[in-house]
Formats: sequence, structure tokens, C-alpha cells
Amino acid sequence: MTEVLTGEVVDPLTDEEFADRERLETVITLGFGSFVEVGQALTEVNERRLYRDRHRTFVDYVEKTWQISESRAYQLINAAAITLEISTVVEEAPDDSPLRSTPLPQNESQARELTAYIGQPELAAEVLREAEQGGVPTAGKIKAAVKRRNPKTTTTTTVTTETVETEPAPARDRTPAEKRAADTADRAAQNFCQYLPQQVEERTVARLEAWCRKWRDAQ
Repeated sequence: MTEVLTGEVVDPLTDEEFADRERLETVITLGFGSFVEVGQALTEVNERRLYRDRHRTFVDYVEKTWQISESRAYQLINAAAITLEISTVVEEAPDDSPLRSTPLPQNESQARELTAYIGQPELAAEVLREAEQGGVPTAGKIKAAVKRRNPKTTTTTTVTTETVETEPAPARDRTPAEKRAADTADRAAQNFCQYLPQQVEERTVARLEAWCRKWRDAQ
């Protein structure tokens, strides 16, 4: 394992924490074949911030120490979490409960398809039993079972508005200050239009466009 130092130590670990991290990192180093143990180890490192003496964030820790992305780290964490939840409800279920016949995920790809059910292990167990009906519950079969239960639907809502005719407000002469403000806003709007939208944040673009419209309408 290669350690990468990212700056001065800002929050050192206690001796106990240091020993715990060594133990957990050994699990991660040797256990990539056992996704549950790896996910549990990453969870503990994250929750206890056992990376903090070498890295400022968990993201920096997994990227620099394990060369995996944040999303990949959380895939492992979530896959382990749902597998443990299912295992717990299966073990605690009465002997005559359908839960007792639930097959546990055998690899991370199978468990990954069930992470939407974290906190709802009974539903995840139902999906596993359904996927098992056609044989071994592979990741593809589990994904299909999840999709059958949660099909993507597109709902189109039609909004009807009523147009009310109103009399225009009477015109009035603007003060010199209002004219100067309107001229300034118009020049700013013209200058802004020279920028490409991708050169600035989308939210900034929207705000500036709204501001420019407001002042242009005031002319």
C-alpha cells in the first residue's frame, strides 16, 4: 500500500484510531474479493474520519490511497450495507417466514442492483426471491425484477391558463436618473450577450439575463 501525504497533519489520530485504521486498511488491501468486508471497512474509515491525519476529505483518501473514485467507494459501501441488512432480516425471521428462503447477494454487482432498497431490506428480499424464480439470481435478473417493480413512467401535465385583458398603464416621463439607469443596464446587457453561455455558470447566466430583461423592459 502506498501512502500519499497531502500536507501538514491537521488532526492527528490517537494510537487506538491509528491501529484501527491499519486493521481496516489491511481488510481493504486483502479483501477486494469480499465486497461486504471492504464496504464495511470503508464505512468505518469514513464515519470515524480515520483518514484525517493524511487527507482532508474521504474523497481525497479513496482517490489517493486506493485509486478509486468517490462513486466507486460508495458503490462498495452501499452494496455492503444492503447485503448486511438483508442478512439480518433473514436471520431474525421466523422459521415459517418466506424471508428464510431468501438468497443473499453473492457478489457486489448483485448487491449494487438492490441499493435503492437500503433501509427496506424486506423489499430487497422480495426482489431477490423473485429474481431466483428463473434460476440463480444474477445481477441482470435482479435489475429486471427491480425495474418491474419500479417502471419508469412519464407523466405529461397540461396547464391551462386564462388570459385576462387589462388596460395598459398610463405612460409617464422618466426622470433623468431613471434614463441613466436604463442606459447603463442596456449597455451591460449588450456586453453580456458577447459571452458564450458555457463560459460562466448556468445559474449566473440565468440571473444576469433576468436582470438585463428587467432593465430593458423599463426603457
